[in-house]
Order: sequence, then C-alpha cells, then structure tokens
Amino acid sequence: MTTSPAWLALDSEQAIENLMMQFNGFHDGCLREMVLATETYVDERRSMAIRGHLDTSALLYFQGQSKQLSAIEIRCEGISHLKLRPTPDNHDSTIAYGTVQLDSDRCRLAVYFMGGPLTGPPNTWMAVKPSPPEDPDLEMIAQRIEWRALPNTFGNRLRYQSDIV
Repeated sequence: MTTSPAWLALDSEQAIENLMMQFNGFHDGCLREMVLATETYVDERRSMAIRGHLDTSALLYFQGQSKQLSAIEIRCEGISHLKLRPTPDNHDSTIAYGTVQLDSDRCRLAVYFMGGPLTGPPNTWMAVKPSPPEDPDLEMIAQRIEWRALPNTFGNRLRYQSDIV
C-alpha cells in the first residue's frame, strides 16, 4: 500500500519559498484539475445543514515540466475569494508563473497563464505580454493553503473526476 505524501502548510515565507523552488515558480506548468466543495448539504429529512463559517474548500492539481517535481496538489480551506479566467479557444493555457502571499490571517494563490495564440506566422516566434500582477487568471484567497508533492504523476489521467473527460 502506497502512502500519500504529507501536506505542507504554506504558513511562512520559508515554506512558500520551498514550494516555489521545488515547483519552478509554477513556470511551464498547467492547472490539470480543480474541485470545489462546501460543508453545506441537504440531509435525509430534506433539511439544509449550513455551517456558520467559511466552509468552501478546493483541491487543485498542477502538473509541471520541471525535472525536480512533476506535479503537486494544493488544498485551500476557508476560501473567501475565487477567480478563474480560462484561456479562450486556440490560446495557450500554460502557466507563465504563480505566486503565493501571506497576510496575517489569509493566504493568496495567484496563477498567470501565458494566454498567447497557439499559432502564428510560419518560422516566427511570439512574445506574449504577461498579465499585470493585480490581474491573475486564477486567484484564490483562503484561511489556509497546503501543498504536497505528487512525484512521477504524468499523463492525462484525472485525479478527482475521471468520468468528465
């Protein structure tokens, strides 16, 4: 039986620096999958069970081209803000870079896609203007963010919902 790697809290600048170094600052990675959940539900009596706190959580699965670490999973708990701007058709959704920032009572994950067109004139290259720091393509603010390494996790297999693709 294989045990899962331990979750590592992003609760200090050193912890953030460690993640960024190991996963190459998210550069040349991709958001493979994301799942959201809340603690709100309807019980057997058809009564709504509602929690009195920030009960939204998310799991994010990123793959990367780094030789050091091929994939990571990020767990966010107590989400107070979520923004996702998918790339349009025929545009690049490779990640240019990502950042993690700590505040006194929250953590912010921001990811910036390259977003350039997939095709251009023959025998040319294109410089893609990066998104401004205040306008990430994926932004999540949560009370707690943790991550864990998923070594040797390549390919198109989904982790959370294998029946959607």
